[in-house]
Amino acid sequence: MVWTYEGPVLFWTAPKAKDEMDKAVQYVVYRFDKKEKVNLDDASHIVAITRDHFYPLPYNEWKNEVPVCSDSVGSFAQ
Repeated sequence: MVWTYEGPVLFWTAPKAKDEMDKAVQYVVYRFDKKEKVNLDDASHIVAITRDHFYPLPYNEWKNEVPVCSDSVGSFAQ
């Protein structure tokens, strides 16, 4: 996470792909309470699906929560 003049922004890098069809093209951003166990199978915690390598965090709303990013949509879904 990086602080910008507009507030905190979560950044990540794409995972290395074995080939073109293995490349991540979309990312899922989840939101969990700090005390909650991270469960990426629980879709109720998804807050965004993006093609960007960043996501601006609404700081006032997320003070007690942990953002987690996961690459879950590959190029096969384009």
